[in-house]
Amino acid sequence: LLYTTSSGVRRIRVHTLCLPITTSPLLLYQSVDVRTTWNLLVKMAIDRLLQTSLESARSFLMDALVHVLQNFLNFLTQDQRSANQLLLPDSLLTLPVVINALLKNPTLRNDADT
Repeated sequence: LLYTTSSGVRRIRVHTLCLPITTSPLLLYQSVDVRTTWNLLVKMAIDRLLQTSLESARSFLMDALVHVLQNFLNFLTQDQRSANQLLLPDSLLTLPVVINALLKNPTLRNDADT
């Protein structure tokens, strides 16, 4: 809503509403768009690179991937976790590969990295 105050200042009033999108976090993980997630992570890593350091950007990407995987594992049952394999929904299967490829990209590598 765009309005003008009594003193002549133009303001935007934003109304937000919290709506539940799912009752199961597992369904949320199954509907993740990897390209969108990757795009967001790349932009955040580049921002870190410009503001702090290369190592900070690289560690951010690794930490983000670990955080996603740990949170997903928190929603699995004990039986599902006991299988000694990496369980990911189909929508997130390529995320570790994409993050690894990004870390090997010349933009985010030191010359000392081989």
